[in-house]
Amino acid sequence: MTSGTLARVRLFTDVEDITLDRWLDAENSGQDELAKKILDAGLLVEHMIAEIPIDQNLADNSELKQLADNAKATFGLIVCLGCNRAFDSKDEQVKNCPNCGAKLSGIQRLRRALQKKRRNRLHL
Repeated sequence: MTSGTLARVRLFTDVEDITLDRWLDAENSGQDELAKKILDAGLLVEHMIAEIPIDQNLADNSELKQLADNAKATFGLIVCLGCNRAFDSKDEQVKNCPNCGAKLSGIQRLRRALQKKRRNRLHL
């Protein structure tokens, strides 16, 4: 897998993880309408990322920017097309980026924490 492909797959996965985590929060707190909006906004971003050919720069796609802005307004999803990462605006563990102070070596730890949190909720 080329580094460009891996970066695109990582961005897709980041968006998916954050979207599902926030969707589940809304579902579990009885906010059904918000949950629907979160899922819709996040999945639109995720699937738009998948539709843009790998040889095209995501930052050049105005539709993706609009969808990302909508997801940010809906549930705080921050999509950085500079470093190809996504962040939850509520996350206080992030070491840089939100748009685009890069670095981020601790992002793998954050991803595992989110996945663990989601798994724990599913088992309640």
